[in-house]
Amino acid sequence: MLAAAPVDANKSPVLARRWQRASATVGLGRLAIEKDPAEGLRLAREAAALIGADPPFRNDQTVLGEARLVEGQALQAEGQTEAAHSAMDAAVGWMAKAQVPDSPRLIEARAALARLTR
Repeated sequence: MLAAAPVDANKSPVLARRWQRASATVGLGRLAIEKDPAEGLRLAREAAALIGADPPFRNDQTVLGEARLVEGQALQAEGQTEAAHSAMDAAVGWMAKAQVPDSPRLIEARAALARLTR
């Protein structure tokens, strides 16, 4: 008898909806930062919580990296430089794990971290 194949995040409707919701929440957070950094921060953290602390799938890892980047940008907008640096460093780590080296998302995260450390 053959064992069942492991669940693929892209094939499971529940996991796909969770990923889509988290991705949309990251986008809302990104949009909110300019007018209300606290709301952008809340949305970024909500998206990260939807994904979880140690996601096994690359698409989840990418969304978690994006959420941490938005979190860092919101913290930076609030003047919390040290916390912003920590969040952006985590963003780079997650994106480097999930993306190819010349990925625009990874390049954006590295550039944001570099601007913060100047």
